[in-house]
Amino acid sequence: DTGLVSIQSQANKQSAEQDSNSQDSSSSSAAEVIDASVAPAPFPAEPAAVEAVPLDESVYTENEGVGKLNQHRNRNLVIMAVVCCVLFIVLAAVGIAVAVSMGRQKSTGESVPISVSSPTAQPSDAPSSSPSETENPPLNDVCENAQELQLKESAVGSTRLATLEDYEQLGCGVADSDGPGVWFKVVGQGKAITASTCGGTNFKTRLAVFRADSSCQELECVAQNDPRIRGNCDLHASVIWSAEEDELYFILVRGWKEEVGDFQITIHSDLAPNDKCSGAILVEVQGNQFVQGSTVAATVDNAPCRGIQGGKDPGVFYRVVGTGSRVIVSTCWGTEFDTVISVFMGDCGTLRCVVSNDDFCGKQSRVTFDSVENENYYILVQGYFGGSGPFLLNVATEDTLYNDYCEDARSLPSETLEIGNNVYAHYDYGEADVFCSEDVQIT
Repeated sequence: DTGLVSIQSQANKQSAEQDSNSQDSSSSSAAEVIDASVAPAPFPAEPAAVEAVPLDESVYTENEGVGKLNQHRNRNLVIMAVVCCVLFIVLAAVGIAVAVSMGRQKSTGESVPISVSSPTAQPSDAPSSSPSETENPPLNDVCENAQELQLKESAVGSTRLATLEDYEQLGCGVADSDGPGVWFKVVGQGKAITASTCGGTNFKTRLAVFRADSSCQELECVAQNDPRIRGNCDLHASVIWSAEEDELYFILVRGWKEEVGDFQITIHSDLAPNDKCSGAILVEVQGNQFVQGSTVAATVDNAPCRGIQGGKDPGVFYRVVGTGSRVIVSTCWGTEFDTVISVFMGDCGTLRCVVSNDDFCGKQSRVTFDSVENENYYILVQGYFGGSGPFLLNVATEDTLYNDYCEDARSLPSETLEIGNNVYAHYDYGEADVFCSEDVQIT
């Protein structure tokens, strides 16, 4: 169309010029004579028809391609602008988060990890790092940073991230084979204190109590539990000690045999739960049973049995149910203070003495009695003349400790084969020459 218009415009221009020349020629012919032989031929009245020039389609196609290319360029520019805006917003958000984190670290000294993930990021198959690799040990990981507790207060803790130390030098039953531990501290008030992990604890724990100054120099062992022996709360720990007024005590909580886990520790100065007959702790009469106990948080029990002086000293109660067999009760092993053992039967309000003993094995005690099946027997463990402390109570039947002591020695007929073991036997006090001499020959 554009080509046709251009050609038509040129033809019209030529026609107008010819009309003008014709007028000039006719006006001048009146003034002078012009030789007809040389006169120009008249211009046709109507312009010659102009033939239409066909449109070059290649030109149109090229122009169309240029237009589409421009459209694609404009679209790409818009997409790039949107992407730049999104990246700017993300970078601004990251900058704000980092600034807030640095401000928090500066004000509190706490390390706060920041995680920034891309919206288009794909999940990674790489294993995640464990807490021990990314988290710090607890603040009370060392004695100097022990967490302070008040009486009748509980606290939750964990040894999962605690570090191992050279505990062997501490003594107090603490061994390097145990798991890592954390520290607590409490100020004594002149009365017995009990520390316990009996509630809210999911692993086998050990407790050790030390006396020291605030810098934890020269730790002195005060009390500890033996996790190999079942205590008053199954496999968890409980210790009792006499706390002097205004004295500082440190408590180490650890796992048994490298165990770690979460725990709850409770500090209180209440009386022992089995201080009275009504709170007697049940001990199963099955094989050998060892129970840790203490008379530190006990009151005086005026329950004399067969004239034993210990009837007016602090004590705690245990209960066994008779099986019809002979029962042996002792504190001969794991006890360091002078004890008295008394056994009663009946109800707590009307106890009847069965048997009692003082100083059977050194300063410790041992009794034996024939039980009646399904009858309740109450065992009272006391200190002699006001003595108190932790003890280890052993309850067993006669067939389990058949010949544990010299007076129970088994008679062996000639040419007899006897099979036995010393798994549950007590330590034998005295030197070997008490029982044998050089003149004795054993074949």
